[in-house]
Amino acid sequence: MTGPDILVAVYRAAHALAAMLRTVAAVCIAVMVTITMVEVLSRNIFAISIPWASELTRTLFVWSVLLGISVTTWTKSHIAVTALREIGGKALVGFTHFAAAAALVTLAVILLVQGVDFAAINFSNITPALRLSLAIPTGAVAVGGLCMALFGTLTYLEEILPSARAAGSMARTGSAS
Repeated sequence: MTGPDILVAVYRAAHALAAMLRTVAAVCIAVMVTITMVEVLSRNIFAISIPWASELTRTLFVWSVLLGISVTTWTKSHIAVTALREIGGKALVGFTHFAAAAALVTLAVILLVQGVDFAAINFSNITPALRLSLAIPTGAVAVGGLCMALFGTLTYLEEILPSARAAGSMARTGSAS
């Protein structure tokens, strides 16, 4: 395998990972909505509360948000602040791309490091109703940070390296190398 082939393989793997994360986040949201609906109906119609519904919904919410943030990093569908680009014109475009990528990757690394610490601290703590380790919901912070760092780095490489731009384009469109 040559250098460009490896780069295309990395971008294709990242694209596949983003698609998987998008699916997992969507399933989390669907399960969350279903559990919440069942909980509301059971409480209002049968006067029975489901003790684990709130815990599971909260855990799914945390995972769906952090996985969704990672996916938006890869798909570049996040909110962009374009004021500096509009004021400075083309002179500031390179700087704003670099600053945004640096801020994104820095935030992602902070999430990763703090998420690992947070999950480790909470590993032996358990939720009251489901009896699950609190490392499960808090681990989402580390996983989201790791995926954001990966996707943010690859997205920034596309901005500065023509070979990465071509590899990213091939991975997203499914073209042959």
